[in-house]
Amino acid sequence: MPLEDVGAEEGVEPCADNVEPGTFFSVEGGHLVLYDKFNVGLDLDLQLEIKPRSMNGVIMYVSDSENGDFLALQLINGNLTFSVDNGAGMISATYRPSEMTGLCDGSWHSVQAVKAKNLVTLSVDGVFVKPGIGQQGVSSCDTDDPLYIGGVPPEANPVQILTREQFVGCIRDVYFNQMVHNLAEASQVVGGITLNSCSTT
Repeated sequence: MPLEDVGAEEGVEPCADNVEPGTFFSVEGGHLVLYDKFNVGLDLDLQLEIKPRSMNGVIMYVSDSENGDFLALQLINGNLTFSVDNGAGMISATYRPSEMTGLCDGSWHSVQAVKAKNLVTLSVDGVFVKPGIGQQGVSSCDTDDPLYIGGVPPEANPVQILTREQFVGCIRDVYFNQMVHNLAEASQVVGGITLNSCSTT
């Protein structure tokens, strides 16, 4: 059958021009719990793509409410900050865009944030920033609380984060240690979030 003959009779709808793959976090606010418990451990290679619509917001956060260890990826005044605490104080690396709009330019941006024992590195679109180096011998980030994407609920008491604002925009292609993690398989979805579809308008 010619391709032009395949159409409405098969229940196929035309592609929408204003959506693309990814998970959309709206201005209404919200967050995902990707895992109910997540241990960062010694090493974590985090890769994802983001298309922010606001200058501030929590992209990813996990902590341990008892020992204070945490890992966070946040937008602060248009800058992207990756922070880790292994138990001897915060280690961080920050990407500062050259444009006034920051990363809110309507484009997707590739992010790689790596925790390698007491070292943290961050790159955006292949541009690496100055790494953060923590205390030698204190190497494991022993988290055991939920892994949040897009924001953190108040009851989680995230004392280490730099903003309480929710992330607004789109996230896709999330990898931990080269393994894909599908946001649509989150254990909990709260608020104005659209899975598997990002609005381009």
